Parts: sequence; C-alpha cells; structure tokens
Amino acid sequence: MGKALFYHGILFFTFLVSPTVHETQSLAAPEQDIWDEYNALRIQYTPIDADLAEKSWAFVENHKTAVTVSRMAPSGAIVTNLSFGFPFYDVIISKALAISGLGSISAFVNSSWTIFPLAAAKASSSFIFVDTGDSFHVNWDNFILTNTSHKDAMKFQASLFKNGRIQFIYMKVPQNLAFIAAKSQNDISIGVAHKFVEKFDKGYNQTHHLGQIISMKKFKIQDGTVIRFDPLPSCPKYKDCKSCVNAIVPMDQRHSRHCYWCPEIKRCSSKRDHLQSAWIWGNCKSEEVSDPLSCHAPKPKKETKTEWVPILKLSPIIIIIAALGFASKNPRCFSRTRSIMRSMMVRLRIIKSNTYEISNAEPTFARYADGDVSLIRV
Repeated sequence: MGKALFYHGILFFTFLVSPTVHETQSLAAPEQDIWDEYNALRIQYTPIDADLAEKSWAFVENHKTAVTVSRMAPSGAIVTNLSFGFPFYDVIISKALAISGLGSISAFVNSSWTIFPLAAAKASSSFIFVDTGDSFHVNWDNFILTNTSHKDAMKFQASLFKNGRIQFIYMKVPQNLAFIAAKSQNDISIGVAHKFVEKFDKGYNQTHHLGQIISMKKFKIQDGTVIRFDPLPSCPKYKDCKSCVNAIVPMDQRHSRHCYWCPEIKRCSSKRDHLQSAWIWGNCKSEEVSDPLSCHAPKPKKETKTEWVPILKLSPIIIIIAALGFASKNPRCFSRTRSIMRSMMVRLRIIKSNTYEISNAEPTFARYADGDVSLIRV
C-alpha cells in the first residue's frame, strides 16, 4: 500500500474499509434490520456500539502499514489497489480505487460504484487507510464541511471485508447532522451505489441502478453509530439453468423464494430482483423454467392434422394406374382390363361427387390408441 498515486481535479465518492480482526466481533443488537429494494443487501443499523467503534478506529490508527494522507484539496483523491478481491453486486473490486477527501471511495475509471459513509459535495479532510490482506479500512479523521454553518471536525470510518461486508462507524459527528444536511446545499449523503449496463442478446442493453441510501431523518447518526451492509444470495448470480432452478434465495427475514430460468434472455431471477422489467419484455413468463428436468427439454412439436379429402381423391387414381400396369404386362387380358377401367371411371365420377359433399359436411372420425384416424360416417 506504500505506492499511492495522487490525482487532482476529480470527484469520486467511495470508501473501502475492512479489518480482519473485526470480522469476528459481534455487533450490538441492531435497532433496524432492513433489506434493500431488490433483496440484494441487508442493512443493520445500531444507534450506539461504542466498544466496536473505538476498537475499529484504534486498529487503523495503530496499524504499522497504515498510510496517512494529509489534508487534500477539495477536488483531490488518492488512487490505490486492493490486495484482495472485494465482491460488490456483480463485480469484484481490486483495481483503481479513488479515496476522496470528500468522504467516499469510488471506481477511478468510470465511477460505476460508490461507497460513501458521509459524502459531501464540498469538504476537506485528512485520512488514514490500511490494507490487511483481506480487509481495507479508511479513517477520515479531520473532516470539515464547507459552505455550511457547522465548522467542527468530524471523524468516521468505512471498512470493506473480503466476504462482501461493508461497515460504517461514526466516532465524532454533530448531534444535528440530519438538520445540517437538510439545510445545507452541500449534498451530504450516506450509503452505497452501483450503476451498470447489462447486455442481452439481440443487441438489447439495460441500465441498472442498485444500492441503498441511508436516510439521516429515519436513522439518527451519532457518536458510536454502526451501519453494516451485508450481501445476500441472489438469483442473477447463477449463469446456467440447472444451478438457477435448484437455488432458493431469501426474500426477507422469514420468507424465501425459488429462482427461475428464462431461456429467451438466458438469465436467472426471483422475478422480484433488478431483472423484473427484463422478465416482461423477454416474454419470460410463458417460457420460464422452474424444474431441473425441464432445463434441456425440447419444445413440444405441434400436432400435424391428417387431410382426408385428398386421400379419398387419390385412391381411385392409384387403382387405375395399377390396372394399366397390369394390362401392359398381360396383353391377353387387355379387353378384360379395359372393361375394369370403364367401371372404375364410372365409380370415380360417383366418388368425386360424394367427395364434394364430404368436404362441405361435418364427418365423424374414430381415433385409435395407436394414433390412426378412420372416417366412419359421412
């Protein structure tokens, strides 16, 4: 982590913090336990857990490999890499993280994701960050909002764990933070966000906006507050039919739901996640698969209908051709054959007349077990 690139003139909101030693620490009973809109994140809010907050803060402050960044320009940021892969929705983050003095961590290249324990449009701060090998932490230790009446320095931390957990800890914040955020034109916000474009076959693309914004009116942020974001099992992570339909994902603390596979768009969904709209335009409702045995089953073929009238017309012709063939091989029987042919021609006229009546009537058929059908009444 000694190598850090300083980049000026950008605004990136993202922060990754996650200490290995804290993964085993229990969190005080959360006051709020909510799930995001698409059942992809579980958010636990604990108003005060002073013990966890103090230990987490001291861990970063005293770590021997910690990197200290003095106060930066408002538009400045540090770009660094992770020594491990951090799973965040559909991406594994390890390269080019921009740590901003504005209180956030984000993707350096395209800002497709952002993690912000307390992001502001206008602020200045110094911070310390450390990478433990399977966790990443950032302490903003002198965070001052600009363009507001509040001038006291704030302290807060963000941590990213290798298992996908995100943790925010607040060491020193004003009691009226919600009021300051509401009255300020500083765009102060807390949460996580991820924007990505999903590409489907036939050239169709869909943009998804995932994440969770924490309401400072609903969740009071004070000294010792802890917020955790834990990833939940989700159907879209399954990429083939069999693994998809065998999966069950939670919908809330008490309910779960099966996953479904859509052959048309080649996606797995609970039909309540971010693929809801794709399930509609992809005509997945009529094509969806829920049984593993149906994953490779061919589509049923349409039953062919037997045309009876053409067969009735064709039968006398076949008989006449057969008679001519017999006569050509037996010249002595020619007169006899000619007599038979005359008789057949008369019968053909009668059949032709009756066929017209058949085609305009409602015939009755008998269907046998082997699938054959016979005309039994005209």
